[in-house]
Amino acid sequence: MEIQMEIQAEIQMEIQADIQMEIQAKSQAEIRAEFQAEIQMEIQMDIQAEIWAEIQMEIQIEILAKDPGRDPGPF
Repeated sequence: MEIQMEIQAEIQMEIQADIQMEIQAKSQAEIRAEFQAEIQMEIQMDIQAEIWAEIQMEIQIEILAKDPGRDPGPF
């Protein structure tokens, strides 16, 4: 009976350790995915802002080229 309890306790500890490792692995994967999504969104927003600024500057340059006396506004 004592041997059976020892074996049961050992198996239970192994199972708990396996479950804990799975939980940690999933949590780390979810955290990585979340950070990747946030970083991608930030990069995309930065790129969009940069592109929009370039477009604005090109528009102002074209306005100035067509009407040199006009104030093109801030760059």
